[in-house]
Amino acid sequence: MTLGEKAQASITDALFILTIVSVLAIGMFSTSLSYGRSVETTLSGFYNEDYVTSALQTLLNASVPRVASEDLKTAQEVDALLAKMKEDYANTGTFSEDTKLLIKRTLDTIMSPRAPYNDYILYFWTPQDYPANEPTGGKGERFVFVYLKTSIIDEESGGIDKNAYFREPALSLRETTDMLLESAPGAAKARSVTMVFARFVPTDMRQEDVVIFAGLIMWHSVGVLPGKEGETILGAHNLNCKKVS
Repeated sequence: MTLGEKAQASITDALFILTIVSVLAIGMFSTSLSYGRSVETTLSGFYNEDYVTSALQTLLNASVPRVASEDLKTAQEVDALLAKMKEDYANTGTFSEDTKLLIKRTLDTIMSPRAPYNDYILYFWTPQDYPANEPTGGKGERFVFVYLKTSIIDEESGGIDKNAYFREPALSLRETTDMLLESAPGAAKARSVTMVFARFVPTDMRQEDVVIFAGLIMWHSVGVLPGKEGETILGAHNLNCKKVS
C-alpha cells in the first residue's frame, strides 16, 4: 500500500469515527433535552398543584368583612369566610350575593401573582342535597356555587380581557372538570376539600348535615377551549353565566 493510499484510508477511518461520534453526541443531546423538558414539565405540574391547593386552603381560612362593600382593615365586623358561607347555606342552600362577592375578592387577591397568565375556576359542589329552589325535597347532585375568571380574546383588536363570572353549570361536575383538565394547557387541580355544612329543613324543624366539596382548577390563559360539537367548555350552552362587573 502506497503512502497516499495509507493517508486516504486514515482519513476515511477518521471520518467514519467522526460520524459515529457525531451521531452519538446528537443522540445524547436529544435524550438530555427530552429528559430536561420532562423534568421541567413535571416540576411545573407539582408547583402548580401545590399552588392551587394552598390557594384553596387559604381561601377557606380567610377573614372577611361581614359587608362586602367594606374594607377588611376598617370593617365594623369581621368574620371567617367559611363561617359566613355556612351561615348562608344553613338558611338558603346557597350563598348570598354579598358572600359571593367576598369569595371572588378574596380568591382574586390570593391568585393575583398568577392572574396575568392563568385562568381559574372555583366550585363548591354537593353530591346529594336539597336544591336551593326545593328546600324540602328533590335531592340530587348540584353545584352550590361556581366562580370563573377567564381570558376573552377580542378578535378585532387582538387584546385580552379578564372577565369574571358567577355560573351554574348545566354539565355535570365530572364532565366540566374532566374537559378542563384534558383540554386546557398546564391545567392543575386542587385536591377536593371535603366539608360538612348544616342545612335547616323547615318542614321537619331540624338540621341536616350536608357534605360539600370545594375544588379549584387553574390553567394557562388560552381564551376559548373547545368542547363538545364545536361549543366551548366555557360557553353559554354548557355553563349558565352571570358576568360580574
